[in-house]
Amino acid sequence: MRFRLSPPLLPALVAVLIPATAEAVDFRLDGYYRVRGRVYDSTSLTRADDEPYKLGTEAYLQHRLRLEPHLRINPFVNVYTQFDLLDLTHFGASPEVRQIDPWDELAAGTGGIPDTLTETVLPGEDYSSNIALKRAWAEVETRYVDFRFGRMGNHWGMGILANDGNCDRCDFGDTVDRVQVRGRVGPAQLSLAYQTHAEGLTNVDDDVQSLLFTGGYASELHGVGAYVEYRTKPSESFRGLYADVWGRARLGPLRLEIEAALVYGKWAGSPIPVDGETGEPLAPLSVEDLTILSSGGALRADLSMSPIAAGLEVGYATGDSDLTDTEVHTFSFDRDHDIALLLFQEPLPSLLTPDSFDEQDRQVAAEIDPDAVVTGTAVSNAFYVTPYFAYDIRENLTAKVQLAAAWALVRNERLTGEKSFYGVEIGADVSWRLFENFELGGRAAFLFPGDAFDDAHRAFTFGGEARAIVRF
Repeated sequence: MRFRLSPPLLPALVAVLIPATAEAVDFRLDGYYRVRGRVYDSTSLTRADDEPYKLGTEAYLQHRLRLEPHLRINPFVNVYTQFDLLDLTHFGASPEVRQIDPWDELAAGTGGIPDTLTETVLPGEDYSSNIALKRAWAEVETRYVDFRFGRMGNHWGMGILANDGNCDRCDFGDTVDRVQVRGRVGPAQLSLAYQTHAEGLTNVDDDVQSLLFTGGYASELHGVGAYVEYRTKPSESFRGLYADVWGRARLGPLRLEIEAALVYGKWAGSPIPVDGETGEPLAPLSVEDLTILSSGGALRADLSMSPIAAGLEVGYATGDSDLTDTEVHTFSFDRDHDIALLLFQEPLPSLLTPDSFDEQDRQVAAEIDPDAVVTGTAVSNAFYVTPYFAYDIRENLTAKVQLAAAWALVRNERLTGEKSFYGVEIGADVSWRLFENFELGGRAAFLFPGDAFDDAHRAFTFGGEARAIVRF
């Protein structure tokens, strides 16, 4: 059935959906500036002098200025953006550009020794990568449904499957281009969204896109919900289903939160090019049809009775016993769901590739050999336990100690040791909030690698972090 709206009916419909208002546009700026220093000794998990490709002590400082401008057009229409400036940029990395005449002695009188901090001579080039518009989206509220469209963060539950990386200590963040319709009935919400994860060539089926359904109920004390995403990439015959359930409850001083995720999919890989005349394949089949079936989950319990607090998180992520077959069972948590300072946070052991090492002048490039890594930057093929205890020394000063222990769920060729214990990490954290918007903190951890690593790379390692955060 087709129908048309006469011109007089259009203003009436708009008036029903969005009540008219006459207000000035409001501007609000949120965000934070973070400086963080880290030191590791050593993520190669060895101190042997005859190990040519190991990393020694690593130390660096890095910035991040996150700006989150918010335009409130009226009570029903809002526009949000997110900028990251100097995002994870190390101190000393392209802070200044100086024009140098290679034929004349430098004005600074350094006797021919370059005093420029970059190789660029065109002012501004080095700054292009230091300013990034990460997200921009609009939200429109009506009496019955809400609309969201644009590039926005993707987050769900505890953040083991989808994590927007908006926490103070996060580094990455999941971002999607999305068009979403959301309905509300009291504390219950249902939403349907179309998402584009990667755009290829126009009018070619090489895009990664998905349909997302979320629904749930949330009150001040309790909440439960479901996340179902169907993702496709036609050019590689990929189809994937991502399902997740989440719940939380507060029982007096006890807070419980649980999340479980399941991934199922099929992937045939890129099509094989063929000869236009004979139809014969031009390249051998490199990827067979893959079946993906994996899962992961976490349970967190926090008990807070000021001035003390204690808690526990346990979780698992499935793995593959055979890395060469056509069945994929490895589940990886989102990289921003961190359980420790070193364990499943840094590649361990972090050995350098032979091509990146210059024996003559003892210089190395920052290229980690992926074949040497046993544990990567996210929880995968693991069962872990992370108990902690915290104490408020003063109203604005908190100290925390935490233990993290992990085991591999299945044995495979990547585990170079004899058994499946990844190790145990013992850490401490101190946070000092001097003012409402300014916080200093630091943490340190010792990691004692387990028998999942080989004997040559099982030396304990130390990690430390100092941070300063200004929130606004």
